[in-house]
Amino acid sequence: MKNFKKISAMIMASVITSGAVSAMSAGAFAWVTGKDYMDELVEDAYMIPADGFFYDADESRRIYLADTGNNAYELYDIGGQDADYISASISGNIDSETLEKSIYEICPDAALTFVSQTDNSYNLRIAGFSSRYLPYEEARQKDITYEQVLDIYDLLNSTEKLQTFDYHKTNVWYGNVQNSMRTYWNSNREAIDNYITQNNLDWYTETDETDDEVFIVNAEKELSAEESYNIAKRIYDDLGIHNFIIMPSSNDVSQGTVIDMHNNIDGDANDDGELSIADAVSIMQSIGNPDEYTLTPQGAYNADITGNHDGLTNMDALAVQKKLLNLE
Repeated sequence: MKNFKKISAMIMASVITSGAVSAMSAGAFAWVTGKDYMDELVEDAYMIPADGFFYDADESRRIYLADTGNNAYELYDIGGQDADYISASISGNIDSETLEKSIYEICPDAALTFVSQTDNSYNLRIAGFSSRYLPYEEARQKDITYEQVLDIYDLLNSTEKLQTFDYHKTNVWYGNVQNSMRTYWNSNREAIDNYITQNNLDWYTETDETDDEVFIVNAEKELSAEESYNIAKRIYDDLGIHNFIIMPSSNDVSQGTVIDMHNNIDGDANDDGELSIADAVSIMQSIGNPDEYTLTPQGAYNADITGNHDGLTNMDALAVQKKLLNLE
């Protein structure tokens, strides 16, 4: 017990030194998710209707255009089937039909895939819903929740045959599209120039500085994402000329997180692969000063070892200390 008090005192001293003791109340710690990030991106964005006029209809996905200065960026599959999902593997000799029924009881709209492997095991993929083309707001209502993920984990783990269980959180792809939605091959330039003149439009064409084989349809005023889309749509409707397909570019960014919920280390708050006194310090710092001390999503999951995943509290830091001293 003396050792336990000594370690506790050392942790508190470390937290005080770091300036993180200002808010040590035992409130739940809510770690940031990708959905908060997506909500902000979509709030003022313009969603392109899924009519497939300038991208392959078979591959069409919800595309949101949002202004960033003079350009725009596009967001792919926001809220879609790939937003949050579970991947898991189970060893053989299970009642897959009963297990599947139980999963649907937890998540009725789930998109569930069972794949039997040659080694008599199963790979599972579980998403919140099956449709890939729901509008963002509707998709957010159907997406798999963290509580459902925990319940599904408990269900699969109860089979005693669970090998892996990974929670994939909110993949978002976005990239600067610049003027690609209004970019055309030079062979169409005369037809579009004539169209601009005949309709007395405030548009003009200019050669793309990065590719002399294409040109850009621009306007006399700064264009919003919606206005850029409408130019391309009007050219297609009236002339039947497609613009370039919007596709991810080399500088696209993917926002996503994978949390190992089965082969993780309980209490490993700093996510360094081992349990140490530093993990208790990290928990208390993140509670006391979350703006400065942020755990990774994996670290936050590892650290939340008391209270049935109710969020980080001082009790989690205490539990780490007890684990180190074998006082559980």
